[in-house]
Amino acid sequence: MHARAVYLLQMENDLRRALDREELRVNYQPIVSLENGQLAGFEALIRWQHPERGFISPVDFISLAEDTGMIAPIGLWILKRACQQLARCMGLTAHRQLFMSVNLWASRSLSPISSPRFSRYWKRLTSRRGT
Repeated sequence: MHARAVYLLQMENDLRRALDREELRVNYQPIVSLENGQLAGFEALIRWQHPERGFISPVDFISLAEDTGMIAPIGLWILKRACQQLARCMGLTAHRQLFMSVNLWASRSLSPISSPRFSRYWKRLTSRRGT
């Protein structure tokens, strides 16, 4: 039990630093239209490339992020990155509309989406990116 507590504390500290150290990555899963076989959009998937532990599955850190309150800054970070990438893709495919799916978290007490500030943040983010 002590070893588990030490592990979780270390993971929490590492996760807090992961954003600053740019260890979190966004991978984009293409979504293809079944109607015409063309690219329709992407799903943004968060990944953590830990400098010592290697790839850490979201299964192993998302619940920790929720428990520690880190899910809100991580969620806003991935949303910002996804919008940046979508704007770049839209610039390359100006003739076609694409969409980006981003999975956010369910915990309403921690979710900035339930905050009135989120609406303003979203408007600022998307107006700057042209998305």
